[in-house]
Amino acid sequence: MPDIFEILTSRPIKTEIVKNEVSYHLAEVEINHLNFWKNNPRVYSRIRELEEDGTKDVNKESIYDTLRKTKAFKELHAEIKGPNEEYHSIVEPLWVGKEQGSDEYVVYEGNTRLAVAMLLFRNHQTKYGKVTVNLYDDSTPFEAIRNHVIQFHIKGKKKWDSFEAHGMFYREVKTKRDEHGMNKNDAIKLVADENAMSEGEIKKSYALIEFMEEKHNMSILHQKNYISYVKEILKPMHSKVRTFFNNPGNIEMGALEEAKEDGFDKMLLKKITSGDGVKRVSAAGEDGAFRDHLTLISKGYKKNGPNEHIYKLMSGEISIPVAANIAEDSGAGDKDFKNIEDFASLINDRQTKVKIMSARKNFPEIDSLLLDIKKAIQEIRLNFKAIKEKKERLKRKK
Repeated sequence: MPDIFEILTSRPIKTEIVKNEVSYHLAEVEINHLNFWKNNPRVYSRIRELEEDGTKDVNKESIYDTLRKTKAFKELHAEIKGPNEEYHSIVEPLWVGKEQGSDEYVVYEGNTRLAVAMLLFRNHQTKYGKVTVNLYDDSTPFEAIRNHVIQFHIKGKKKWDSFEAHGMFYREVKTKRDEHGMNKNDAIKLVADENAMSEGEIKKSYALIEFMEEKHNMSILHQKNYISYVKEILKPMHSKVRTFFNNPGNIEMGALEEAKEDGFDKMLLKKITSGDGVKRVSAAGEDGAFRDHLTLISKGYKKNGPNEHIYKLMSGEISIPVAANIAEDSGAGDKDFKNIEDFASLINDRQTKVKIMSARKNFPEIDSLLLDIKKAIQEIRLNFKAIKEKKERLKRKK
């Protein structure tokens, strides 16, 4: 270990995470000797944007600037600063290891703490110029370090947000496919096994980020926190309508000005990000919710096929709520059936029966109301019987 570290433990400390045992020493080091982890899930997508647009070099300073904008940074800074600016110590050690293929040392867990220490040190709080770290042995494989860090944020107290976690697992699977030649299913199984998670969880993460990264504008979807909308779009119940309208070969000639690959998905995302008829994912409201609207559109397609209102939706003539209303009016919503079903459940509920019997003492007119309900049901049954008999007569004539 280099002289930049002041080792505080005489023997290495060992800990086992999932199937990996890692060894480390408790140490102190000046913050100028430490680098941020470029693949830190908390800022990965933002760092990649810097690389792609070329406006900034990706280095320690640009990562520091990026971390300062995160919610985690602001919360930690406020916690350390305290209400009376007493400036508490950064108690929890950072996890540091030697970077693969270089002599540099990287903070694999605790990047936000490093950024806060840098800010405070630059603001003349000199005690933050040195931090306590858990220093991985130089021989520790990167895969073991990575799995260790994942457990901190998936199983531990410092959970990544939904997008960050999904992105990490997506990259894990993609690395195994690209660098080790594994097929998708085997890569998903291995990542799940390495991180003590189910294959279903990893599969969902991979599908979600693949949709956002390879087909659409992931940076916008992340910035605006639209991941919950993407989860709705990817539900199996919507696969049929998406598959049909995402394929330009299925689009009727002249129905759209231009039939595009993934046209249906892109239309949904455009309306989501612009707020065109989309206000909320699932909360109830005057305009309804995206989940309910998309469900009606999918049911309408399943029942009636590629109707005109879906083409109008894709061309921008109507909004998602309007398309959902048309689908519901065409029988997709089963609203009348649902009302009858709810009434049947209510009237057959034991508590309802008890309440009716109790209410009869004070409201004798309940008997009359119950009689009206009974007559209505008898009339409906007679109508059903008459319709059935008419159909049978017509059938015999043929």
